[in-house]
Amino acid sequence: MRHYMELMNALVDYESKYRHPLLSGFDVGKLYDIYPEKGNQDTLVGYSWPEKWPYNDRAGVYAFLDENLEVLYIGKSSMNNSLGSRLGKYVRYNSQKRCELNNHNLWKGEPRYVVTIAVPDTSRFEAASLEEYLISHIQTTDNKNGI
Repeated sequence: MRHYMELMNALVDYESKYRHPLLSGFDVGKLYDIYPEKGNQDTLVGYSWPEKWPYNDRAGVYAFLDENLEVLYIGKSSMNNSLGSRLGKYVRYNSQKRCELNNHNLWKGEPRYVVTIAVPDTSRFEAASLEEYLISHIQTTDNKNGI
């Protein structure tokens, strides 16, 4: 499994190898803690439940990480969807107004954090290629080959 910093390095690698230098850069959100009530937040955390997701209304890629910042899953918002809409498919409020994962039994690891990477509005199509690149370079527990 790969760590958050390896994910960020792969992102920089993608930008330097495959993007024209005149394109606007990607916007990377600080970590979002979906379980702030557990305490011991990582110093990279900038947001927590129930705040809005970073770059909520933009297209892009997201990654779920465990409490050790190991990458569990990488996904993308589609051309017609936003990061906030896509991430909303994974989580909901429980009866105590805390975060609860939908289909929590499908996860091999236990998600704790989310990082969002927004692509420029002028190149929303890049989300798909960025996702494929990151999945091919970052070994995760929950992505399947070819997906």
